[in-house]
Amino acid sequence: MEGFLRSCNAALKQGSEVNHSGFHVVLGNEACDLDSMVSALSFAYFLYKTSGSSGGRAPVPVLNIPRAEFPLRSDSAFLLRESGLAAADLLFRDELDLQALHRAGLLALTLVDHNVLPRSEVTRL
Repeated sequence: MEGFLRSCNAALKQGSEVNHSGFHVVLGNEACDLDSMVSALSFAYFLYKTSGSSGGRAPVPVLNIPRAEFPLRSDSAFLLRESGLAAADLLFRDELDLQALHRAGLLALTLVDHNVLPRSEVTRL
């Protein structure tokens, strides 16, 4: 999982220059509670391991909060530490411009732990 998370960060930094098909973002809910975090991470990892499931797009788990708020999610932070994963390897909503990816045709989006984007997100896309 650690290698997968680091490859997600690297893929986003390299952008569409390397990932011509774009990104398959797996986005949890705005509460970013424990089940939302685990759902985003595990489903994106599943897509990565079954590579054909993403249509050539790089699967990327995104936690739907600003990075600065993650320490406030003590149960999620605890599980991450116990799993030997670093918060530095995670991607957060404020670090990714979904609108730009969408406009460029480089975004596939899967919602986990909810089924509708909040109105504020829809207007941004």
